Amino acid sequence: ERVELINTGAAAINVGGYVLAIDATAAGRYTLPAVDVPPAGRLIVAEADVAAGTAGFDFNIKCNGGALSISDDANTVLDAITITEIAESLTWGRLPDGVGSFAVNEETMGLANTAPVVLGDGVFGVTALNDIDVDVDVEDRAALNAQPSTSVPCSFTFEDDAAVACTVIATSAGVFKVSFGDLARFRGLENLVIDTTGRDASFAESAVASALFIGREVLAPRIGFAGAVIAGSTTPVALVVEAIDSRTLKRNFSSTEHLYGSGAGPLDIAAADVANWQILDGDTTTRADLTAVAEATAPFTNAPGFLLGAADRVRMGSTIRFLAVDAWLGSSGGYTNAQGNTLAHVDSDGQLRLLPGDLNGILESDEPALAGGSVFVDACLADAPCKTELIDELDITGAAVSDLELDGVIDGVVATVAGAVGNRDAFDAAIDALRARLAARTDEVDTDILAAGQ
Repeated sequence: ERVELINTGAAAINVGGYVLAIDATAAGRYTLPAVDVPPAGRLIVAEADVAAGTAGFDFNIKCNGGALSISDDANTVLDAITITEIAESLTWGRLPDGVGSFAVNEETMGLANTAPVVLGDGVFGVTALNDIDVDVDVEDRAALNAQPSTSVPCSFTFEDDAAVACTVIATSAGVFKVSFGDLARFRGLENLVIDTTGRDASFAESAVASALFIGREVLAPRIGFAGAVIAGSTTPVALVVEAIDSRTLKRNFSSTEHLYGSGAGPLDIAAADVANWQILDGDTTTRADLTAVAEATAPFTNAPGFLLGAADRVRMGSTIRFLAVDAWLGSSGGYTNAQGNTLAHVDSDGQLRLLPGDLNGILESDEPALAGGSVFVDACLADAPCKTELIDELDITGAAVSDLELDGVIDGVVATVAGAVGNRDAFDAAIDALRARLAARTDEVDTDILAAGQ
């Protein structure tokens, strides 16, 4: 933990005797040594490191409602902040630098405070068909296109940006994951997925699903479009998908112990399935946290008590929102209907939240929105308070379909890609079918909610 002090005055300040504090107790106070801080100068005060023999404050700064203040040697409070929980890779600081209100910042200790940059700025959205070139040496192309594929070196070019070194692997036929090194990030991104399969003839399903999940404050991959040349093979319209990786997690969550992926599944949050979840981020030698979630959930699968009884192991608010959006979208391969294409995020408190993985195949299921069959859904439906929350979230999600103008998202996709698709008739038919299905799903879910007595 570190605190940066900035001298915004016109004269040097000696901070000897100044006190950094989280409360009024002796253990919650740290008296600074005599150090001159020049005008516009910065002093970084760090937590003590006993092993390294470095001095500093001994208290822990609480990131969820904790207080922090700096007082001068006359005990006058010069500045103070109440800290709320934010993403792991961000911090609090005054914007504009040193003089404005406290706001979420990039980590810039020793440098001017700056607002968080957008990862992948300009890459995602439905209003542009960008140009992407993933250049692979001729001798590596066979290994890349084989199944299973081998990761090979590449050079990545986006629009007029300078080329960036990368590696690329085909995770399945026609779907490529491009990874960037620590020193060669592409617009801050660690990974990027390019889907050249055209498996969704409308090219809009993933954009609709992404917009609804994100609009309901559930972390989901962002979507973009590009004309892509990969290893010499050209695809006029490819789907560009944000990868939920360690960098994304650090920009969205205060901590991460593990990120698990189900793949196509079926895999559920059950003891028998734990060993089969793929570890995407975190210690690869243990799944103890996922086991603990499964054990905490098991008693409530078909019995009341889930909402309160498993709250220590499940982030209930975000998970119920996920279940509502997933159920509303009616994905034939999603969690609610197939226990597939799901990510499970476990934080440092051992609490799990479910997130969407693959966003394809939405609005394909004929199952009612409140159909059971998955552990978390069954547990929630068996518990009256949880069921009420789930139905409320379904209702809110239905309203969000209109508020977020999802039909407008489809309009954006049409305007962007229609002129580049290979088969315009098939594209137009798929777009019409998606619009009709979106409207019909609204009526279906409303009927399901009424049938539940809400």
